[in-house]
Amino acid sequence: MILFIDVETIEQTVTDLPLSDKQIKADIERYWEKVKFMPEFTKILTICAWTMTDGENFVRNLVWTEEEQIREFFKIVWNNTICGFNIKWFDLPFIIKRALSYGIKVPSALKVSGKKPREIKNVIDLQEEYKMWVFWSPGSLDLVCRHLWITSPKEGWIDGSMVQEYYNEGKESEIIEYCKRDVNATIELYKKFKKLNLI
Repeated sequence: MILFIDVETIEQTVTDLPLSDKQIKADIERYWEKVKFMPEFTKILTICAWTMTDGENFVRNLVWTEEEQIREFFKIVWNNTICGFNIKWFDLPFIIKRALSYGIKVPSALKVSGKKPREIKNVIDLQEEYKMWVFWSPGSLDLVCRHLWITSPKEGWIDGSMVQEYYNEGKESEIIEYCKRDVNATIELYKKFKKLNLI
């Protein structure tokens, strides 16, 4: 079974970070643009995990505490192929590094020690498949969807740059819905790639 995923992340407050030096904390605040997507300084708000069985979609948005989400996510990855957009370079490493901060054991299915990204057979990264043999990034999920005539998850909705702002305004439900839209677009992209024999 294929598990389609997406993650939305938010800032940690400086007081939440395991740092003691006041100057380091000040530097984090000053240079936030450089660290805001690093798992050492940000955290998971929600993980959307979506499976398809007999043509029906089953959506699970994990929205408890970050630690509980990670533990639950690790329970459902064991026997599944994991699929997403840019998940080898962002979502999965982010989840794993956040897991380490809680002392959570990494599932064997996600153990990457000594492996190159293309040697990880139980993970399908649609950005990597679309990229093919070139070294530059093909762009965002939004761009690739538009190129292939798939409704973009950003169309008429928020985008990733607005997640923190929405969180600060208490609009968590909108962020969760946005995460679901990203995963739905990923599923449609996967179907298109399969139909056109790209994967």
